Amino acid sequence: MKNITVLLSTYNGEKFLVEQINSLLEQNGVNITIFVRDDGSTDNTKHILSEFESENILTWYEGENLGPAKSFIDLVHRSPDSDFYAYCDQDDIWYENKLLTAITKIRKYDMNEISLYTSTYDVVDVNLNFINKRDMKFDQGLTLPQTIVGKSPSGCTMVFNKKLRDKIKEYSPENIRMHDFWTLLIAEAFHGNIIKDDTSQLMYRQHSNNTVGYGKSFFVRFVRLLKSVIYRKNERKKQVDSLYYGYKNSLPEDSLNIIKCVVNYKKSLLNRFKLIFNKKFYSSSYNRNILFFVSVLLGLF
Repeated sequence: MKNITVLLSTYNGEKFLVEQINSLLEQNGVNITIFVRDDGSTDNTKHILSEFESENILTWYEGENLGPAKSFIDLVHRSPDSDFYAYCDQDDIWYENKLLTAITKIRKYDMNEISLYTSTYDVVDVNLNFINKRDMKFDQGLTLPQTIVGKSPSGCTMVFNKKLRDKIKEYSPENIRMHDFWTLLIAEAFHGNIIKDDTSQLMYRQHSNNTVGYGKSFFVRFVRLLKSVIYRKNERKKQVDSLYYGYKNSLPEDSLNIIKCVVNYKKSLLNRFKLIFNKKFYSSSYNRNILFFVSVLLGLF
């Protein structure tokens, strides 16, 4: 039986945390280690974690408030050696075969190769009533340039092997959009095996306090996307810059060429048009493609 470390970042999660941890303990067919970083909670979260730790159910530590992205990356860097790793949000509920399914699929590949598993999920309300199944549009591909444009599965669905964990540990980016986005970029840039599962493996709880939520309407999603382009000041380019400067000496040539298209796009109007009309850079979302076109042209990407 393979060992898997669940990486859980908490912040004021007292309302749902116990339910989530219990769903981790009910996972079938795996040896599980729960490793937690608290991101400066001010509610009862730390007390809950201490109670679980006293029962040898998990190990946790407290850090300054970094936000979810850097908190999860800190977890990766401090994580114990394990065969596999999984990101975990504090307010979801995992189905009992989530980890076993992921590990079984990853083990079909050479463990000396980078492998990342991701799935879809069931969106539920605060009381776990089913809303819908998230359509990840996996049939439309998942590539490095697509991810740069903005297509990224949720971190709570991601399970990966030690090879990818070790690659993430090689560099700590100053700028990080989200931990799942960064993890996927690295896996794709180094030609990792990207395993996509259209079966829901967890209940994603939709509520007002989600750090990054699944929008309930087209309008909500569009406005959030627009704000991310306008106000976050080249966050996607900064993330690609980090990938370039952190790994440029070891990246495969084809990945390096793709990354350079973004790193250098602001240097000239010609470079901007080359990026806009590069057919590799596209999203399954029409609105995201339009925003990509406009943001690159205006130097906001």
